[in-house]
Amino acid sequence: IEDASSVVFSSSTVVTGFIKLESTDGTNISIDWGNKDASTTGSTTDLGLLGFQKNIEDPAGTNNQLLVDYRMLYGGIDSNGVTKRLKTPNGLMANIGLRMANEVACWVTAKDFTLDKAQRRLFPFVERSFEPETSDGFAIPGAQTKIRENIRYLFRRVLDEEHRLDSAEVERAYALFHDTWMEGKALLAADEAPQALHYYCRAERDHFTWDALPAERRITYDRNYVVRAWMSVLTYMLADYRFLYE
Repeated sequence: IEDASSVVFSSSTVVTGFIKLESTDGTNISIDWGNKDASTTGSTTDLGLLGFQKNIEDPAGTNNQLLVDYRMLYGGIDSNGVTKRLKTPNGLMANIGLRMANEVACWVTAKDFTLDKAQRRLFPFVERSFEPETSDGFAIPGAQTKIRENIRYLFRRVLDEEHRLDSAEVERAYALFHDTWMEGKALLAADEAPQALHYYCRAERDHFTWDALPAERRITYDRNYVVRAWMSVLTYMLADYRFLYE
C-alpha cells in the first residue's frame, strides 16, 4: 500500500493512510493501491478520500470502472476542478470503451465455455473444437452454420438485435471470426503466438464463487485459436456505440 497525504474526516479524525478492511465471506481481499502509516481507521465510505480506487474481494472486481477508474477520463466531473460533463464523446473516451470491451471479452469468453451448453450465456451453439475449415482449407458446413447461429444469438444477447442467419450483419461478424482464426492459426504454426491464453483470459475459477474449477473444466490453452476468435467477435459487439450508449 502506497503513501498518500493525510485527510481530515468530518469527525475531525486525522488519518494518514491506514484503513481496516474485513472480508464478509472469509476470502482474501485484494487492494490495488492506497496508503499506509496509519494509527486510526476510517470506514469503507472513506476509501475515496484515502486514495483507494478499488476495494474488491475477488480478482474479477465488483465496482463500476467507468464511475471510479475512468470517471474523469470518460467525461465525468469531480465537482471541484471539473464541474461540466462532456456531452460529446472524444477520442480518449472511444479508446476507453474499446479497451474495456477488449478486457471484458477476455474475462468472460473462456469462462463461458467451462459451463454446460444449457447454462451458457454467450456460446450455447458452439464448442471450442468448432473450426470453420479443415487444415487443408476445405469448408466444414456444419461448423460454419453453428458459428453463424451463435453470432446471431450474440447480436440478440448483447445488442438486442434480431438478424437473419444470412444477413449482412451476421456475415460481417462471421468474417471477423474467420479472419481472426485464420491469422491466429498462421501465427501458431509459425510459433509467433502462444498456445496458452493470457493469464486474465483463462478460466480456472468459478466466475461467481471464485472457487477453483475441477482440472477437467479449466481452460488455459487455446491451441486452435477458436477462443481468441470468439473474443474478437465479442469485443466487436461490446465496443459498439449501441451497447455503450442508450
